[in-house]
Amino acid sequence: MGFWGVVLMARGENILFEKGYGFADCDHSRLIHPNLKFRIASITKQITAAAILKLSEENRLTLQDPLSKYLPAFSKHPEITLYQLLTHTSGIVTLLNTSSELNDRIQTYPGETTLEKTLAYLHEQPLRFNPGEGFYYSNGGYAILSAVIEKVTGQSYADYLKKTFFIPLEMTDTGYDPNAYDESWAIPCHRLSVEPDAVEPAPWVNRDIPYGAGGLYSTARDLLKWSVALGKGELLQPETLRLMETPQSEVYGNGLGVFIEHPPFNGIRYRLVFHDGATAGSSTHLSRYVDKDLTIVILSNLDDYDFTMLAYQLAKIVFSEE
Repeated sequence: MGFWGVVLMARGENILFEKGYGFADCDHSRLIHPNLKFRIASITKQITAAAILKLSEENRLTLQDPLSKYLPAFSKHPEITLYQLLTHTSGIVTLLNTSSELNDRIQTYPGETTLEKTLAYLHEQPLRFNPGEGFYYSNGGYAILSAVIEKVTGQSYADYLKKTFFIPLEMTDTGYDPNAYDESWAIPCHRLSVEPDAVEPAPWVNRDIPYGAGGLYSTARDLLKWSVALGKGELLQPETLRLMETPQSEVYGNGLGVFIEHPPFNGIRYRLVFHDGATAGSSTHLSRYVDKDLTIVILSNLDDYDFTMLAYQLAKIVFSEE
């Protein structure tokens, strides 16, 4: 099966390449075009991290605050800080948010909302390690950060992001996944391994579970707006952006909501800030080559793709033409 999705490359706000491939629904009746919405999965994390950092700039919280200051239920782990949640060093377990079994399990926990049930579930799970003593990529940690945002702002996670980021940036096609899709969407599909040219609708999962770990949707154009604004310092102060995009571990290259690498092209290493995403019916990638002001967006409505190497190859094409 060929690629289904959208590829966009831009230098600053100037789009160098933008094209849709494949089909926007599982029965092959609509073609994909660049304006369609996709689940962006874990690209969500950098937006969640930026929200926490924005609140820290406003002195409404600090990154070294204990999680229990905002969510007393986690007081049995008083050493966990917001910084550790941001950097995947808290020891909190992850959430396999494509699992219907997890949704069924969460529903047995107390709470009126799915987020409350998710927090209760995470609270009961043993830590992977003592906070600050390891690295474990944790969707659970970022779901918890969503609840911190709601506690501090008195707004829903979705409303805070909309008012703080999406409306000012005119990201009109970005928001929280409604788990209901119309023709403005590339419908989430699942590849059938037995029949490589066949797909079926992605399995239903409760999209309230991933929250700040992977619950947002967007378009390639909107993600370009986000990438440009973040890189130009329009969202965060320079020192805050520097912290967000500085590796906190030499081994893992993890910043706050992003990862950082320095891949070589023609003997020159360029600073790359990126994140991939994967969930039911979606595979995604967002790269920004800081030194060259190059953004690459890849969004697909098929799951189980890794676009890291494709993004490298696209960057190589751009750099080789200079």
